[in-house]
Amino acid sequence: MKNNLPIRLLGVRDDFRKVNYEEYKDSCTKELLQQFLDGKLGKDTPIETLRGLMYGYTFTDEYVNSFQDSPFSVRHWEDILYNDDFFEDDDFLEDDDSLEDDDLIDTYQYQTEQIINTILSTGDGKTLETAFCVIDVYQEYELMDEIFFYNMPRITRQSLLADGFDCIEFEPNDFGVEKLYFDVHRRFDVGYPNPPRKDADL
Repeated sequence: MKNNLPIRLLGVRDDFRKVNYEEYKDSCTKELLQQFLDGKLGKDTPIETLRGLMYGYTFTDEYVNSFQDSPFSVRHWEDILYNDDFFEDDDFLEDDDSLEDDDLIDTYQYQTEQIINTILSTGDGKTLETAFCVIDVYQEYELMDEIFFYNMPRITRQSLLADGFDCIEFEPNDFGVEKLYFDVHRRFDVGYPNPPRKDADL
């Protein structure tokens, strides 16, 4: 008999805690950020350290003054990993073992896991009160790729709600998810050029 229960979203937790940004105001030190950038924060790094690093980053001049991808965007690390120079070596195409960039790959994998786990520690996305807390809109799509097993349902509507919440609605799907909520208010609080339309059918 076919199991008609919806597929559980990958990694979504019950033991999440909403982000209080003021709590992390002084948590993103230059030394800790450099460790993260160098891939030296291992898998055993406490989630509170990662939360302090990512949400504390929003108090830095780099975050306030830049509207590009932050180092806490998987997209940022993909751009580094998959730049043209990385693939210019013919040896790479013939034999993965010839890579001298294993450290870069490991770093990228660490960043991806740590970024996603940090966001998952903040909510379950089911309601405004339990919205996933992200620091840029790219993180919304990066998280959805992960939790939907890279099989994200078609988005039918994206709405920017009051107080910096984003609501993404989906066509009927095997996950049983009608919509997800994201809290992106911090990006708007510090400034965000060309905000998305408040209500868009996709």
